[in-house]
Amino acid sequence: MKSIGSFNSIYDVKSSNRNNGYNWFNPETLRWFNGKVYDLLFGSCVFVSSEKQNYSRFTPNPQRQYSVRVAMDNGSIERYGSYNTKRKADREAQWLAKALANDTVVWCNDTYGFVNSQPELPMASHS
Repeated sequence: MKSIGSFNSIYDVKSSNRNNGYNWFNPETLRWFNGKVYDLLFGSCVFVSSEKQNYSRFTPNPQRQYSVRVAMDNGSIERYGSYNTKRKADREAQWLAKALANDTVVWCNDTYGFVNSQPELPMASHS
């Protein structure tokens, strides 16, 4: 079972990914997706990448999308969300790093996704 990773830099994230047999940061992989990885690591595991679809008759004007990603302890990379601007992605990455650090957002191995760990408040009863 994987959990949120803890790294000192994006370079440590890349090394963990490669050393665990993943190819997420491989130059050929990034080229295939027209991908970029930005060097800023938020908290100890959150970073921003961007991808742009190739031009085709189905995507005549492809736009770059910015993704907030989380580096996991097993070297894998999970996507948290996708945004239209780098500024929005950076803001969300900063928020997510804080939420992961204080456990308000956690990785759930049952659903293979990020979940809000704060329990829902019960409805107030009116007597």
